[in-house]
Amino acid sequence: MRDQRRAEHKHPEILAAARIVVAERGADATRFSDVTAATGVGVSTLQYFFGSREDMLRAVFRHSARADFDEVAVRLAGETVPWRRVLLIATHLTGAVGSDTSWRVWVESWRWALRDPELRVDVLADHTRWRELLTAELTTLVGDPEAVARQALALIDGLALPVVLGDPAVDRHTAEALLTDALQSLTGRQPQSGAVRDDGASAERPGRLGVARDDGASVERPTRLGVARDDGASVERPTRLGVVRDDGAPAERPTRSGAASHDEIPAERPPRLRPARPGDAPAIARIWEAGWRDGHLGNVPDALTRVRTPGTFRARAAERISGTTVAVEGDEVAGFVMVVADEVEQVYVDAAFRGGGVARVLLAEAERQVAAAGHRVAWLAVVPGNARARRFYEREGWTDEGAFDHTASGIRVPCRRYTKALQL
Repeated sequence: MRDQRRAEHKHPEILAAARIVVAERGADATRFSDVTAATGVGVSTLQYFFGSREDMLRAVFRHSARADFDEVAVRLAGETVPWRRVLLIATHLTGAVGSDTSWRVWVESWRWALRDPELRVDVLADHTRWRELLTAELTTLVGDPEAVARQALALIDGLALPVVLGDPAVDRHTAEALLTDALQSLTGRQPQSGAVRDDGASAERPGRLGVARDDGASVERPTRLGVARDDGASVERPTRLGVVRDDGAPAERPTRSGAASHDEIPAERPPRLRPARPGDAPAIARIWEAGWRDGHLGNVPDALTRVRTPGTFRARAAERISGTTVAVEGDEVAGFVMVVADEVEQVYVDAAFRGGGVARVLLAEAERQVAAAGHRVAWLAVVPGNARARRFYEREGWTDEGAFDHTASGIRVPCRRYTKALQL
């Protein structure tokens, strides 16, 4: 056991490749020869490193779990807002920041743990670790953070099956939307809770799973996936991807939108636009990474996903400050756009500000910049699988001109070219 555990840490590149093999073939069908084909490492060498095939598979499962924790730790290091930290952890677990590979290996580990006592201990320990991490981050948001963490993990586990099996009604983006809506309800963020008023008026305060008022007045209280009022008044309640009102009146429907893939609702007050400053770089990098993964994982070659590390987004954000325009809500960067000559190269919106018209404002600004530079036509690239982005651009008057190959970090990426004629 000691030697096998040591092998897990000494050969991460082999385990990373074996992880992909397990995701594609399943653990039962994965043999040493399959990993040899993927890595070029001989069967005898693999046997020397890991021992038996079963030991190698246990090592793959442990490596996969550790990789997920490590990635989340890196991303948490760049975020200080409690709600965003919770959302970051949760969306990683639903696969919006992870990948189909992670989910498939995750499900395979569950199945193996049913028959393997040694692996069962590891899987349960991983589950406990995620629960403790979520609980710690929820401490400042709700009265009973462990209860909310358990409910969030139960929902994540339940979403894993349809996503892995390819249910067209529950893809990774839908799973993230469902989880985000549930967390907003469980933490009292629909409406915002925890406010304390300086004028002495009664204020909402976090309760066990939601909010209560100090003056005893009726208050909206989160139900499993929505809210109800103690006085029986009608209230908006989230549906699968939106809200309806119990009295039948029309209600606003919050939507989730990815980077440049936004089912937008016009904002009550447009965000303020300004040139990016050096101090904006960390926020831009965070928004860029989360948005890129949301729209690209599963839609681009795995080779590109591997090179798009958190560090690359931080470096690129810092390097591109002079050519970036940010949308600001209050004191926070809500999104950004980058324009290069006639190309709208990047458009991303922070998850906390999606669905409020920010993307539309940023895209209009990008079009203005392209026209101001003397170009009659603007263009941008979209990966074919990013259906929501394509719908958004088409609603904004952009035209799909067809397929072309885009090169990113030396890697060929099949894309669709969208264009829009501009008025100079």
